[in-house]
Amino acid sequence: MSQTVKTLKKIASGDEYRALEAAIKELNAESICNSYLQIMGIIEESEKAILERIQKLGRQNKDTDWQKCRAAFASRSRSLLPQWHWINSELEKQKIMEGIVFGFGTKGDPLVRTPQGGVVVLSGATLKEGDKVRFRVVAEGTKIDFGRVIELNADTFYMLLTQESRDKVIMALNSVRDRIDARPASAAELGELLKELAEIKPLTEKLRGEEKDRALARIQAYRKRLLNSSMEKLVFEFLAKREEKQIEESCKGDPEQTRLALSAPGLFRFQTQKSLKEEILAGEKPKGYSEIMGKLEQNLNSMQTALQLMDFESTIEEVYPTAKRYVERMDRLYETLSRKALDLAFKLEAEDIRDTAQIQSAIEEAFSPDNLGAELKRTFRGAEDFFNLRNSIGELRKGLGNTEGEKAEAAIHLYLKRVMAGAFGERRATRTAFSR
Repeated sequence: MSQTVKTLKKIASGDEYRALEAAIKELNAESICNSYLQIMGIIEESEKAILERIQKLGRQNKDTDWQKCRAAFASRSRSLLPQWHWINSELEKQKIMEGIVFGFGTKGDPLVRTPQGGVVVLSGATLKEGDKVRFRVVAEGTKIDFGRVIELNADTFYMLLTQESRDKVIMALNSVRDRIDARPASAAELGELLKELAEIKPLTEKLRGEEKDRALARIQAYRKRLLNSSMEKLVFEFLAKREEKQIEESCKGDPEQTRLALSAPGLFRFQTQKSLKEEILAGEKPKGYSEIMGKLEQNLNSMQTALQLMDFESTIEEVYPTAKRYVERMDRLYETLSRKALDLAFKLEAEDIRDTAQIQSAIEEAFSPDNLGAELKRTFRGAEDFFNLRNSIGELRKGLGNTEGEKAEAAIHLYLKRVMAGAFGERRATRTAFSR
């Protein structure tokens, strides 16, 4: 026992062990490998010397003495050679161990025994009985395991030192990837994911070469993908909420007027534009047109119904083209807003912005009322042009018997006037069908 402690203390104070400590601190895999193998050589020579002394003792239980000596060595090395012990522990986690060939399998493959007493078949290895060999267990079976012979080198220790970091990077990136696919529900969640991506970057510091480059490239790609996939959604949600608030204010707290106004197609509420498009561009004619025409044609039994049919057909023919132009103009506006959202995503990605407040502020600035007004000026020639097109929606709905839709257009009109006045600088309300 005293000889074991003496040997360990001698190794701990030696140049080789100090070099090992310095190499681990610097994450220098090649130096770690060299120092570790040198220490292993010293330990093996020390073990031989101890074993020889035990063999010279006049005792019956020499094997027991040797096993006690090895157990004491393993136990005391934790405190006297902590870095060397740590490396051995990491090697064990990777199922890398040493053994002595004690026999051969049915196919002639060498058999070695693990420190825990298990048997490992080293497939394809050329070894003799009694050879000491280092191997990695690559597959575990119910009775025997399978392994392959390995040689410790700088790459082995690099993988050893970086395995934990590599696992953390992979797990963190996979977690973020899954949540990117689900798309962030808010600017706060977007900021949280961007922050997580930034926190992954320091984990790559232990990696090197192409492996580090790939990890950093993946972080950058996920950041870009995250911003691109979520910014449009966040922008349109922001615009919708702001418009809803402004509509409520224009209705001066009247619940019924607010309900009607919010049911009308908005300027910056994408979902209402989508619904309007499905209604107006349902086919060659607007939604509900064919059904009404069918009923009128089935009841052509008087001059009155014939006039009703002619009046209905002429009304729709008159206002439908204008309603289509309005929907198409608004589509162009939304395409522009979508591009601006992607431009904002690119800007945030380039500036490495990930703070929730900064993201929200950037959205508010990019889609301010003044900037939206400028886009409206590019879409419509003026407030009169806008209302001439927009009024066709109410008239078309009235012609189709949609009285609720007609009321909704009247309820949202004040809000629309205010937005157009802000965009085109017109103080007087534009004369429209609703103000006649």
